[in-house]
Amino acid sequence: MSTKELVKSLLDANPGASNSEIARLAKEAGASTSDRQLRKVAASYRDGGSGKTYVDPRSVKSTPTTDNRISKTVTDGETDISYTGSTSITSLDEAVEFFEVDLDVYTVTSYTVNSWDAGDKTNYQVKLKLAPINPEEDPVAIEELMDAYKASVRKVKRRKVKGNTGTGVAVLSDFHIGAKVTDMMNTDDFSYDVVVDRLKQAADQINRQGYKKVEVALLGDFIETFTGLNHMNSWQQLEYGGYGANVTIIAYNIIRDFLAQIDNLHNVTVVSGNHDRVTVKADVDSHGGVAQLLAFMLEQSGLKVDFNHALVSKNIDGIRYIFTHNHLGLSKNDMVQTFWEYGEQNVYNVLLGGHFHSRRGKTQYKKLDNIHWDQANYRSISVAPIFTGNWYSESNGWSSTSGITILENNGDGRPNVFDFTLV
Repeated sequence: MSTKELVKSLLDANPGASNSEIARLAKEAGASTSDRQLRKVAASYRDGGSGKTYVDPRSVKSTPTTDNRISKTVTDGETDISYTGSTSITSLDEAVEFFEVDLDVYTVTSYTVNSWDAGDKTNYQVKLKLAPINPEEDPVAIEELMDAYKASVRKVKRRKVKGNTGTGVAVLSDFHIGAKVTDMMNTDDFSYDVVVDRLKQAADQINRQGYKKVEVALLGDFIETFTGLNHMNSWQQLEYGGYGANVTIIAYNIIRDFLAQIDNLHNVTVVSGNHDRVTVKADVDSHGGVAQLLAFMLEQSGLKVDFNHALVSKNIDGIRYIFTHNHLGLSKNDMVQTFWEYGEQNVYNVLLGGHFHSRRGKTQYKKLDNIHWDQANYRSISVAPIFTGNWYSESNGWSSTSGITILENNGDGRPNVFDFTLV
């Protein structure tokens, strides 16, 4: 027997029973439908199938009598109904039945049922607080809203972008090839194998971006030391034979093999770092001869290479990039002056360097020669190193995780900057 047939048979057998009583009898007979749905089915049969046997609480009027008092108030969308009289109401179900509240329209948020004796009769007080159940979305209204939205979108003109031709700029710094670091307290081990592995990770990250054209910038400190005496104890943490021509040849092979792994490589930019000198003192070889030699060797291998010992400034995909190692004064002085002398007006300018073995960045907002610089029109970024440090850096409190920085035009002439950590 279906639920509807069961309810109808119970109504026929119990014509004086309330909807709640019918629901209870149906449950006892094995119905699995909820009490609320059973009451609704009973009500629909009594009303000829319309299902409208309830009284909307908003239509309940105060009905003072000598025996029964019903009152109703509506505040902030919630309805309070109260009853005082001699009719026996001892539960929430009886109260819902008495007020004929449609539980598909309202939910009971709170209720109280009290009783007390008054001479030869008992008085009852019942209070219900009802809140409307949110109506279901009107599919017609939603369709009209979507049509209006689509019409408004069609009126918006597409912006002209200032770049984003599928070009990525990958920036790496501070390789320190030839260093040998083991058993430090806070610094990772480092060796030829570590450099090769991290550069393999870097190439994978670059290729994963799927750029149509890749520009790679190598920002110096390719070797740890040429003489073994950059610091008085530099020789203590070197690979075997990790100095002089030996380390220069090894560095070339490592860098060349790394670049060969990059898809769609277009150009390589090389600048010198303070570790790339071929002399003990930096002032004797301030141009970093090792970096210049590596740039020449890479170019001879068939790559397009831009080299300058101090700084390379170039527009790539609508953004002006200024590459340096950061050990020279031009990257330590007033940023506005550096951008004024080496940057480009009317485009976004980014100064990228290494040297600090940590990620740093800053912006400055100034007025120069009556030209107002956009607050977001230029930026200085210190990129993560490949080399994470040795005894000298750890003893001075300098440490960092290894990483690679990749930049791209966001389509509006501003850079998206991605910092990928290498292990």
